[in-house]
Amino acid sequence: MATTQLAEGLTLSTSSADDTYARGRQIVESMGTDSLLFEQLEMSRVLVDLADGQFRDARVRLGQSEGKAAPGSWLMIEAVMADAWSSADGALRVAESAVSELESFDPTGNLSQAKLVAELRLAQTRRAAPKEQTVEQPLDPAVAEIDHIMSQRAQAWYAWAVDDTTAGKLLIEVGREAVGLGHRFWGLLCFIDAIRLGNGEDVAADIEHLAITRGAGLATMAGHYARSETPGDLRTVARMWWEAGAPTYAIEAAIRAVEPISLISSTRVQLMAAKGAEPVVGDVAVIEQPLSNRQVEIVLSVLGGASNREVADALFVSERTVENHLHRAYQTLDISNGRDGLTDRFGWL
Repeated sequence: MATTQLAEGLTLSTSSADDTYARGRQIVESMGTDSLLFEQLEMSRVLVDLADGQFRDARVRLGQSEGKAAPGSWLMIEAVMADAWSSADGALRVAESAVSELESFDPTGNLSQAKLVAELRLAQTRRAAPKEQTVEQPLDPAVAEIDHIMSQRAQAWYAWAVDDTTAGKLLIEVGREAVGLGHRFWGLLCFIDAIRLGNGEDVAADIEHLAITRGAGLATMAGHYARSETPGDLRTVARMWWEAGAPTYAIEAAIRAVEPISLISSTRVQLMAAKGAEPVVGDVAVIEQPLSNRQVEIVLSVLGGASNREVADALFVSERTVENHLHRAYQTLDISNGRDGLTDRFGWL
């Protein structure tokens, strides 16, 4: 809870988060870098990245956390947002690792929340209903409130897992309760979940209020997603999430943006999936696959800046073979200007 409070201070300070963080570093370094407060400050900085929608920066900071004094707590932060960049199974593995670490060392009271995140991820994998948790009642009322919110969020995802059409509405209720209790970040996560389940219009006003009161980048991004109605809007949102480092959210938006007669929109999903993005909501298997696996390999290499010769050497084929595959891909996608056309359509990947 102390970490969350520090993150609130970093985001709500009249100074920039970076300036406030730098000042915090000066204070805690004078106390020694083995101080728990130092760990909490570093973890809170990751939460600020998440609150600003900078998933890639948050992951870099998380990667630098190895060997620090509170590994379970660091894993807990990753577990909270892992479904933005991981498959459902991958996010579950992170949450279960956090529980395992925190059971042996939990200096900041995150164990109950880690267990609830694991239950939520189990629901997202459609494996099991959330269990009744037998954890001790936290001393801090705010921690108890967050535990309650996470429990209700897990129950809502389980409703989705059993095809209950009210799941999105349930998430909206949980999000509004969280905001009403002052836990705006947790409420925003529930609203983003509701958008993913197709209830964007219902939470757009709630999210815009959060963006005004907090100025958080994640709320602004979520607001764009909530207001997206056309395939063009959803393509823009997919790119926004992708560039921020949230490929799971990105491919879910891209799946919703697929138009029946557009091979370009289907190829966009195909390329994202080939780069490792896996949706929790939506099914890549039902999307048309315009390109062959070899064509996808070559197109992604070309988008990465490789020449035909470099692609041929990497794949142990002739340069002529690469040219033939590219030519067929251009024909399939009705691209008349070669590499430039590929870059115009898919370069952000």
